[in-house]
Amino acid sequence: MTVATNPADCVIRYVAVARLHDRLPVARHAPVDTPALPAATAEEKVTRVLRSRRIAAHSRLTITDNEVGCIHFDSAPPCMYLVVTPREVPQRVAFQFLADLAAAFEPAYGVTTVDAPSSARHWGLSTKAEGLLAKVTVPYNGAGTGTAAPAAVAGLTALRSSASSRSASLAIDMSGHEDEVAGVGMVGGGGSGAANGVAHVKGSSYAGDSPRTPPSGPALSPRSLLAALSNDTWADGAVAKFSWWACAVVILLLLLLVVGVPAVVVLVRSSQ
Repeated sequence: MTVATNPADCVIRYVAVARLHDRLPVARHAPVDTPALPAATAEEKVTRVLRSRRIAAHSRLTITDNEVGCIHFDSAPPCMYLVVTPREVPQRVAFQFLADLAAAFEPAYGVTTVDAPSSARHWGLSTKAEGLLAKVTVPYNGAGTGTAAPAAVAGLTALRSSASSRSASLAIDMSGHEDEVAGVGMVGGGGSGAANGVAHVKGSSYAGDSPRTPPSGPALSPRSLLAALSNDTWADGAVAKFSWWACAVVILLLLLLVVGVPAVVVLVRSSQ
């Protein structure tokens, strides 16, 4: 783990890579790890983002957090790339970093990431990919000299918005206890080429919705049915251990027990 000489000057505080289709965390790198900015806190926030169903509608997003600053992510199949930066870092700089990260990581570890089983150990490629992640990070953080790199300085002094380049942003207040949509607006600098809405969310349950609530979306899957019958944690565990068809069979058996047994009892009683 690389720790910067002067963390306050670092543009890149934490880097993570996950597999896109199931958000399996595969690699991480923490240029900053201090008592004031612990890497463990950044990892916790990133993990919550990966577990959240609310980000599924976005291929790229900026999430503002009171503790770590901003969490930016971008999707470039087969991976999802995430970075934690200070709030004052423009989105264009963060997403340029993510593009550089994707260009370096996918040729080296894309196949390994795709082939990894769903039960693979989290962050399993961190040791192997440490050098590559650090190499991509150094130009933005100034090679540990305590001075941000020229590319980062240029980005920090650039305008924060652009009429032709915008990206969605999500602000989170972790001090609350209930989710509350506070407003919708626009922010700039993401480089997506499209204007997207900005949702400001208050609440500590951002990364985990209440039990017995199936995930939102048009597609009905075995996982959504399992989540409806129990909760997200149990559903994720079942899906990780069994195939989709096995989950479907289990659900069918459960439905037969719930619906079929009472129906048989009613028929038997009516025939007597």
